[in-house]
Amino acid sequence: RPAIAARPAAAPRSGAGDASSRADPAQLRPYVGKKLRGEIRKWKGDWGFVVCPDKFEGDLFAHRDNLTLDAEPEPGKQVSFLIGEDAKGRPTAAEVTEPGVQAEDFVGSGPMEGIIRSWKKDWGFIVAPEAFEGDLFCHLDNVERLPHWPEPPDRPDPKELASHHATFEVTTDRKGRPCAASVFVGEPLDESELPAQPAAPPARRAPAPAA
Repeated sequence: RPAIAARPAAAPRSGAGDASSRADPAQLRPYVGKKLRGEIRKWKGDWGFVVCPDKFEGDLFAHRDNLTLDAEPEPGKQVSFLIGEDAKGRPTAAEVTEPGVQAEDFVGSGPMEGIIRSWKKDWGFIVAPEAFEGDLFCHLDNVERLPHWPEPPDRPDPKELASHHATFEVTTDRKGRPCAASVFVGEPLDESELPAQPAAPPARRAPAPAA
């Protein structure tokens, strides 16, 4: 998980209104460490809140130390960000940057090439880092069967899917969320193509107390 700057003493304490609008940590948990795109809802001094209604409800705290923007943060500005945790385990926005391209930008654009990053039972994630940020959800129902796979309800071995090349199209599910369709599984990745595991960033140290 990304290292997060500690919240300053001046950060707001949640009043009744703020507390009711904060994003539910349980709802955020599936997105921890993933790049999302949203916007700054509110900003004051060194802190503010970002929102991403397509992925979660409510506000996510953000601090200036975790921003890399071309201009001053202001309400309504589109941004990309990770969901991380601060030193006390509270969810907060990390690596807040100018907005990047997301999978939903390719809905209806036709076949694309990518990699099946991981797979578990009936679902997994596809990545195409040269095209868009983050992961694209994929369900087994949208994968074209290979001849040697077992017949449903039996599932193919996850090793038949994970770490394989794939062609796919981006569509949306019944809730309007982006997902992969018309997925054709290709050749497995060789060792040189396997994605490198990013090194964990160094943790920030709290300033030493004054003597």
